[in-house]
Amino acid sequence: MRRFPVFLGLLLVIAPARVSAAEEVAFRLDYQPARGCMDHDTLALFLEGDFGYRVVRDDARALVRIILKGGGRKMEAHVSALDDAGVERWEAMIPGPIDCRELMQDTAYAISLNLGKWELKKQEAPSWLLRAPEIEVGTAAPSPPLRPFVAYDDDAPLRRRTLDPFYRVETTPTPPPAPIEQGLAGPTWAVGANALFVPAGLPGIGVGGGLSLDARWRLWSVGVEFRGMGTWEQEVGVVPVQATTWAGLGIGCVTPHERFGLCGMGGGGSLNVMYATEISPVDWSDTLIWAGARATFFMYHGERMSVALFGEVLAPLQETKVLMRSTSGEVILWRTGALWTLGISPRFEFK
Repeated sequence: MRRFPVFLGLLLVIAPARVSAAEEVAFRLDYQPARGCMDHDTLALFLEGDFGYRVVRDDARALVRIILKGGGRKMEAHVSALDDAGVERWEAMIPGPIDCRELMQDTAYAISLNLGKWELKKQEAPSWLLRAPEIEVGTAAPSPPLRPFVAYDDDAPLRRRTLDPFYRVETTPTPPPAPIEQGLAGPTWAVGANALFVPAGLPGIGVGGGLSLDARWRLWSVGVEFRGMGTWEQEVGVVPVQATTWAGLGIGCVTPHERFGLCGMGGGGSLNVMYATEISPVDWSDTLIWAGARATFFMYHGERMSVALFGEVLAPLQETKVLMRSTSGEVILWRTGALWTLGISPRFEFK
């Protein structure tokens, strides 16, 4: 049963029966009928009768959703209207009068009064409710008329023409950039600190440390290293001996793989040996020159820091003997040999 003022019905009679397609309200309908209610298509026909045209369209932007709650005489229709972004613009609750069919008739009429009849309200329909205008495809533009070809017979002497262009552009191909040679690219500098272990080559087991400065390219590097090593007091034969050595080395390396490197090295330094005899303590020193090789394994290589393990051997270019004098004469206490060293070196790189 529709409970609305009679004068609205009179206005509907005298109102224009149709609006232009560009101003039509249209929406999609989301409705699931309950038992005893009219189906989706029947409700769409009731809405078409109330609006005066087919208002339920699948291509519309707005959406009207009807949810039925309760049952019998307590059934209610909860209606909401949403724009194309899913924002709710209108909502209402229609109570059930007698049965579900009459409830849906009242719901259709309430939708038409709130979402339609804008000409009676003397208002413009909201843009989110309007039907999207259809794109009209026109006919193709007519082709230009055919122009007849006319040949002119000229009795004048045949003249040869040279079809020169209006302008001439001479371009010179840009040569490709010269490849950057390995030796010409700017180096990366690295400062490192070394921890050294000497199992052989000194009068006893030794330890030490050093500092290094390298200039590195992609496949090779050159650098210098300064180191000091020493032994604690250990017996050589029956004599307690203590030794220290200081050296400066030049190093050139090739790195065929990012994890491995091979180096050649050479330099010089001093060796100092202290021991005690039956007569008096002796402090012996000499200058040595070494040459050798190193193998390096990079256990960590970051963007600005690397940590390398290495093993090396340095051979003295001349043999030096440490002599000990006693009551029985001079005896050789120790002689120089290959200096074997293991080390670990963290290095920090900068441009």
